[in-house]
Amino acid sequence: MSEASRCLECGCTERYDCELRNYASRYSVQYDPAQPATPLPIDENHPIIRRDAGKCILCGLCLKVCREMEGVSALSFFENEYILTIGPNDHRPLDLTTCVSCGHCATVCPTGALTLKPALPDVYRALNNPELTVIAQIAPAVRAAFGEYYGIDAANVMPILKRRLKTAWF
Repeated sequence: MSEASRCLECGCTERYDCELRNYASRYSVQYDPAQPATPLPIDENHPIIRRDAGKCILCGLCLKVCREMEGVSALSFFENEYILTIGPNDHRPLDLTTCVSCGHCATVCPTGALTLKPALPDVYRALNNPELTVIAQIAPAVRAAFGEYYGIDAANVMPILKRRLKTAWF
């Protein structure tokens, strides 16, 4: 209940199905303005990931997905002034760790402590700038899923994707 009470005034607009908010509702947790939470700094230094340690409930899902899906372990548990937290390895900025910017950590985060920064406005601006050449990099999983979903033979997926991306000005 004490973890869930932090959520009631977080102002999170990133998550539509926040586990912490669900628990707060389920257990009828009420916000106590007499004991306001001390806000923790929000880490915006990474180009695509925003880290709000104040929303972290130490579930460890980000650690697990980073280690098991990407094999890099850019995040870890550590203790700071007797407080257990999750953060970038060696207390360095996240963009200076082994992070490969896959975004899986933000995808599995149940509370919005890790979120993806909006990138589409930058992409649209770049696509509409005649002085720029915009290149798309397609992950292998996207190629496989695209081919499977549309019933396209694996050898024909990339030519089709390439044509579609060119019509979108990539």
